[in-house]
Amino acid sequence: MSKKKGMCIAHLNISTLPGHFDEFQSIMYGNSYDIMGLAETRLDYYIPDHDVGIPNYTLYRNDRYRGGGGVAAFVKQTPNFTHIIRNDLMPKELEIIVLEIKQTSTKPFLVIVWYRPPDTKMELFDHIERVIQSCELEGKEIVMIGDMNCDVIAPIPSCYTNRLRNVETSYHLHQVITEPTRVTEKSSTLIDHIYVPDVNKVNDSGVIHTGISDHSLVFVNIGKNTKKRVRDKKAPWLTDDIIKLMRERDCLKKKAIKTGLSKDWSDFRSMKNRVNYEIKHSKKSYVANSIQTNSNNTKQVWNTIRQIIPGKSKGTSITCIKGVNGNETEPKDIANIMNTFFANIGPDLAAKIPNACADGQLVNERMPHSRESFMFQPVSHQYVLSKLRSLPEGKATGTDDLPSKLIKMAAASIVEPIAYLINLSLESGIFPDAWKNARICPIYKGGDATDPEFMLMGSRQRLAVVKDHDINVNINGVKLRQVHNCKHLGVIVDDSMTWHDQVAQNLTSVKLQDSLVRE
Repeated sequence: MSKKKGMCIAHLNISTLPGHFDEFQSIMYGNSYDIMGLAETRLDYYIPDHDVGIPNYTLYRNDRYRGGGGVAAFVKQTPNFTHIIRNDLMPKELEIIVLEIKQTSTKPFLVIVWYRPPDTKMELFDHIERVIQSCELEGKEIVMIGDMNCDVIAPIPSCYTNRLRNVETSYHLHQVITEPTRVTEKSSTLIDHIYVPDVNKVNDSGVIHTGISDHSLVFVNIGKNTKKRVRDKKAPWLTDDIIKLMRERDCLKKKAIKTGLSKDWSDFRSMKNRVNYEIKHSKKSYVANSIQTNSNNTKQVWNTIRQIIPGKSKGTSITCIKGVNGNETEPKDIANIMNTFFANIGPDLAAKIPNACADGQLVNERMPHSRESFMFQPVSHQYVLSKLRSLPEGKATGTDDLPSKLIKMAAASIVEPIAYLINLSLESGIFPDAWKNARICPIYKGGDATDPEFMLMGSRQRLAVVKDHDINVNINGVKLRQVHNCKHLGVIVDDSMTWHDQVAQNLTSVKLQDSLVRE
């Protein structure tokens, strides 16, 4: 692509964004695209934005939710222009995204990203025509990009192509792509289009043949917007050797398109398969090495895993939940229902556990009586200081809104009062009420999304975490080892079960352990 001044708008039918994300990311950082439209993204509700997002770009998406299809738009975050999505111009019948772009000292215009699946009803053109008509009534020019599945260079145009040309003529649009955009060994079609209102404003346009899809990338450069090249931030497993192979693959595709020879197409397919293999192998090695290197750093291990596995996030936004009087949708009512539910989990469970002290037979038969005892020992200032300084940064704050980084910076000044509070709590047997508070964030686990039984989450305060780690437990003078990963009393937690089922399954174990503790 030529490096001319102006706003660069591009489009690519990517044939699944998650499957080609590494290579797509490399394309975005290797070129200065202001707006990139995508067709056939094949995204759905289970793939969150952050799994397919690119830094310094805003992602807009319109997923199909029923397999295949879908459109997306990546818009550069730059002071040169502002952008908003126009949901009012996006009818549900179309796979479409409409963006309003406002450059400095110019009238706003609209960018339409449209994907028309093949062999769809002619009625879709009526819907897109109404969208264009609404844009015209607002007095705004449009740039329309997308895979229309209408071959405008076919010797005998289809009825769909003729209908699209009628729209183009009626609204004085001009299609600027002139060479085939989907070329195979046996066919050559121009079905990826870019329509502009005035060809005199076009600085450059064309087709870039890339091997990541059977469609080629199309672009147009309009206006006089000054660009800055973005520094390449390719995926860490895309080594220089792989980048070189990717370029060789693209060159082979261009050669095959130019010659049409079967041998050249065979060479391209072989190189394409080799690139796919090298990327998978390199990614596997990168992950294995990263996990081995960071075996003692759980956070970094999870960061590595999230880089390669799209999270099937179901979202944390609760918009409707079951209440006593039916479904509640008001945020305040939802918060009160959640608060009541989580606040009563402990008391409700305790109420179901009978006092087993009167029935000593249960403990005597199941557990041998122990004559050993345990005691808490005071914590030293040095021990608390070491724990404060080792707090992990980047964690969410508690209700005190104190970030871990601030606590670590002030550790030397606050260690004495914190150690005093911990020792006073151990001595008096009273846990500070302020350290019992938590921010509750409900997370949908599965099942009925309106039922609190399927929600789970809590975030404690930083200082409360310090206290949990600073208790030294001794039995007959023998210090017990701390367990950092999982502490339980024989209770099995299964996140696929509701709270009600969890309680029912573990009630016997809880009774036994409760009896043991009370004795």
